[in-house]
Amino acid sequence: MRGASALMLAVALSAPSAQAQTAKGGEDPMILDPIHVLMGLAKRFTGLGREGEAADTGTTIIGWEGVKTRSDGSGDANTALTSLPTVQYRNDTDTDAGVNVDTVLDLQPLELSISGGKTSDNNFMIDGVGINSVTGNEDPLGSTSLDRETGSPNINGIYGLHSQTQFVPESMIASVEVIDSNASAEYGSFQGGVVNYKLKQPSRQASGSVTLSYQDERFTEYHNGTSDGSNPYDVDKPKWQKTNFALDLTQPVGERTALLLGYSTRRADAVKPKDPQYRDKTVDSSSRSDFYRLGIRHDFEAGGTFTLTGTATDYDQEWRSNYNDTMAIDIDKKSYSLTAKYDRDFEAMDVLGIALSDVKFALTATYQDNSAQNLANDNIAYSWYGAYYSTGYLTDAFDAWCDTSIPRSGTGVACRTGGYGDRSYNDQRARVDARLSGDVWKGSFALGIGVERTEANRQSEGYINNSSTVRSTTATFVCPAGSLDCIDSQYFSVRLYQEAYDIDVAANKADAFFELNQTWGKFGLRAGLRADYNDYLKNLDIAPRLVGTWAPTENLTLSLGANRYYSGNYLTYAIHDGIPRSYTQQRSAAGGVVGEWNAGKLNVPYRYDQGGLDTPYVDEVTLGMAWRDGWSDGTWRARYIGREGKDQFARSQDSGSIEHRLTNEGRSEYQSLVLEYQKVHETPRRAHLDHVAFYMSGAWAERATSNDSYFGEEGDSGVDEFIWYDGKSYTLNDFNVVTGNLDIPVRATIEMKGSWQKGKYELGLGADIAFGYTGVRDTDVDERHDNPDYGSQIHDVFADYEFDATVSLNLSGKVRLAEIRGSNLDLDFKVSNLLDDTGNRSASTKNPWMPGRAYWLGTTYSW
Repeated sequence: MRGASALMLAVALSAPSAQAQTAKGGEDPMILDPIHVLMGLAKRFTGLGREGEAADTGTTIIGWEGVKTRSDGSGDANTALTSLPTVQYRNDTDTDAGVNVDTVLDLQPLELSISGGKTSDNNFMIDGVGINSVTGNEDPLGSTSLDRETGSPNINGIYGLHSQTQFVPESMIASVEVIDSNASAEYGSFQGGVVNYKLKQPSRQASGSVTLSYQDERFTEYHNGTSDGSNPYDVDKPKWQKTNFALDLTQPVGERTALLLGYSTRRADAVKPKDPQYRDKTVDSSSRSDFYRLGIRHDFEAGGTFTLTGTATDYDQEWRSNYNDTMAIDIDKKSYSLTAKYDRDFEAMDVLGIALSDVKFALTATYQDNSAQNLANDNIAYSWYGAYYSTGYLTDAFDAWCDTSIPRSGTGVACRTGGYGDRSYNDQRARVDARLSGDVWKGSFALGIGVERTEANRQSEGYINNSSTVRSTTATFVCPAGSLDCIDSQYFSVRLYQEAYDIDVAANKADAFFELNQTWGKFGLRAGLRADYNDYLKNLDIAPRLVGTWAPTENLTLSLGANRYYSGNYLTYAIHDGIPRSYTQQRSAAGGVVGEWNAGKLNVPYRYDQGGLDTPYVDEVTLGMAWRDGWSDGTWRARYIGREGKDQFARSQDSGSIEHRLTNEGRSEYQSLVLEYQKVHETPRRAHLDHVAFYMSGAWAERATSNDSYFGEEGDSGVDEFIWYDGKSYTLNDFNVVTGNLDIPVRATIEMKGSWQKGKYELGLGADIAFGYTGVRDTDVDERHDNPDYGSQIHDVFADYEFDATVSLNLSGKVRLAEIRGSNLDLDFKVSNLLDDTGNRSASTKNPWMPGRAYWLGTTYSW
């Protein structure tokens, strides 16, 4: 498939995309109008709902101005969504929230929970094309993220997985459509929310922009976040630098064709200290996130539009071990997507005697090739001893890179080198779908059908981990000829050996939907039905979608909704089934002669059994009210969202650390109350102030789930971790019902942005407020107690904790430095966490530094 990937990218490079207004009948040339989020000035910011669609009470559309105000300046578009009232991304109970250089190097998008769903249960799209990962965002064998690996990383795990395959840069976004409830039947494969990134489109004339921004550790305030302010390991503040660059070009070609080119890169470099015995005291690491967008759009004289669009994400993040002198893992991700689309508008037609008007037809074909790799420096690892204190053992065999003269601590001086081999996920997806919509009777209709083929693969080149040595201070060992795992005073007696493996899984999927939206006077009803089937789980999933509206006055609309959403993660578990484990091999030395390795004992493969399961789903009930007040002429929206997750995947209680059996016994509940207000005030032309945009929201939320992880929170014993709280024993999954899973019960957001002197000066201010509440927190005390299902176990002791109210202010602005022949040169700045508040989370002694106030500085040249 590598050849197919290269061919697809070559086609994309020769075929850029644009979107323009469709010409009908071949009479008029295509006019490349600029696209704004909803129409008008107000829609450049935050729009509540979709204009003219009363049933879309759960839709929020953030324009490009709103994205700039809401984001944290890093270039990650997902950070612009964190202040939405139904989005959660932070856990106040986190007691290891400090950062290090590997945290800084992680340039992947922020993971988000929407309306109580798992972070892997959203449907992310770019211009309507799904960019959701088959693997999800967690590997069952890699329980710790790389920025927390201070010892040996998991020998079988794959690190750096993410729920998205494409990483969308903030600079290319025209708008973001977020659906947290009352989703149309057109959308499926989610239990959280839908996020559709709509990218910038061609303007009516040649145009473009170049942006550049910079940040390093001097632009960030760091605070010691440990509970007592201590730093027993003398950990230095992270040292790093980040640079963002983006280029966006559009060019009409003739009257009916437009080309588009976009490129964005985010880069980071950092310096990391190594363990004291290694002579190279520090190691340099870097990361890179590149995004490409190319395409072509053509309007046919006879009517209809053809669009060919290619997008690509190329991500690389280096991890260098402090624990092992040479161990390296490069998280390498590549995602290519090529989409061909034909659109055609018909003014009117008659089907089976039913008169249809304003009919729109779209036929789309998409091919995607994705990979997520961990590339290692080597697939053989050695854990030597340079010194072993209890026996007086000392060798100079490793003096070139390992210093045995360091101050004594522990049992001796370990001299580790090598790596655990390459491993990867790969998948290829092909999808074709058709959509027809238009006006009928008292409103509109929409229907569509799609088919999809997915082929996924997990593979590894295998490894040898030399883990246990025999050392001698008197004898001289005779090593096998050419041996690299034996020296005259020390040899390895135990090793783990894993053969290369290659696991394939494939599935076919079909889906269809029909939706009718009708209005009778003051009453409206949108009724939809969605059907999904895949031949892996072999379930036919029928999801009804209903929203009723009543508009007693011109400025007031009430709504009631009932919907069902099915998960699309049917392959996430299957790709892990059958992963082989390693052989444990041993050898000894007879008469000082080191023998050969024995055949070894093959450990049982990892099993992930999910046969005969139902598809997890969420039932949703909503109440809503939207109105425009006469005093401010602003728009208000009040909503209640109630969700109940059923048939959720969960590990059975008889599962162990190797044999995992999946059940439908998981459950979840979510409730929220949301109030929002939005207003854009445009001042008279004679005033220096152009306009002021204002958005405000308040939310109360409550969430409970029996299993926050797709694979369960598995402990070392092969069962859940245990928690002791208020005199009772809980598994971690059961206790999530108590902790609330990312919930901060009462939150509020206030955002303002102003523009002066025809856009020469802009200033935006956003405030995210979390009100104080009573929760639970780990006391860092461990005790042994009896659990009713698992007997005597070590428990983490939790206790009630009063979480303080927190306020986070973000400031953004623009100053026009020059205007040159219609081109603009602007200075951009961003200050996140203006009040320098680290919140309720705390840090561990290994990662004590928590970021506070941070600055970004950049420039934009546009024409």
